[in-house]
Amino acid sequence: MFLLILRDLQYRRWIVGLTILLMAIVMTLLFIMSGLVNQFNTEPGLATQRAGGDRNWIVAQGTGGPFTSPRPIDAEMFTSVPGDDVLVTMGSLDGLRVSIVGRNYDRATEPVLTTGTYPLQPGDIVIDESAGYQVGDPVLFGRAPGRVVGLTSDATVLAGVPIVFVELGFHQDIALGGRNLILARLTDQIPERLPPELKLMTPDEVAEDTLLPLDGAIASVTLVQVLLWLITIIIIAAIIYISALERTRDFAVLKAVGGKNRDLGLSLLVQGVVMTLLAVAVAGVLQMFLAPSFPLKVRVASSAWFTIGAGAVAAALAAGLAGVMKVRATAPAEAFG
Repeated sequence: MFLLILRDLQYRRWIVGLTILLMAIVMTLLFIMSGLVNQFNTEPGLATQRAGGDRNWIVAQGTGGPFTSPRPIDAEMFTSVPGDDVLVTMGSLDGLRVSIVGRNYDRATEPVLTTGTYPLQPGDIVIDESAGYQVGDPVLFGRAPGRVVGLTSDATVLAGVPIVFVELGFHQDIALGGRNLILARLTDQIPERLPPELKLMTPDEVAEDTLLPLDGAIASVTLVQVLLWLITIIIIAAIIYISALERTRDFAVLKAVGGKNRDLGLSLLVQGVVMTLLAVAVAGVLQMFLAPSFPLKVRVASSAWFTIGAGAVAAALAAGLAGVMKVRATAPAEAFG
């Protein structure tokens, strides 16, 4: 049986190669879509981690979350709550839309730096490396000058908006005209009592709130994934069935000399699975080269290899049943027609 498969693949190598490439292109898009959905779901948690570590956020009542509906209030309202002050606002850096996080970094372990130092002076900034800046680059917040002193990674919100980390006083100057307002207080503790105008948000709750604006985008990409799976199944089914039609006379000859339906049908299924797995491997390589060209980060999980591979094999086996039925319907007499 395996010799039969090998000989057929060799004989039709150009058609087989083009078929594998066609399936690989569609599966590459499946990898990309899977990576985008994974990034959308992972980004809020990483952004929350970069902004406040594992600490809880004490925010004003009526505030949905620090990255979606920030509402700075007087810092005096937080006097009964231990922790570090933090201010989060949306802003512009050299015309680039950014989310600005201002706080104290004396004992900071977040954001994790890929290079440089934390912002300790007014005008110092740390920014996500996806923004394209280098340490030492001058920047402008409107008319306020600054300088990049460090870079971090995985610090974006709302599908790719970079987070900029600055010193709290500088943030209050450029965003609030120097007023002593903050968005929240970061604390390791869970206070037994909070003033009625304040509420506690855990890091998970902040991440969930940050994910809400992306629900429509995630649903759209998921729909595209479903359509791509339908296209993949149709392609695999068509290829296996056409292969069975092309080999009708071969099957008739083999059955005339004693070949069994089970062995011939199994060879067709195995051949379809082999071609499908080769297409998955090619797609996995292609997505590695294609993903960096996307404007959004594509985070392909290792589980995507199993999911896409197993799904494609299942599709090949299901589609191959039509080919098996064709093999069973082929009469040995057709070898002499």
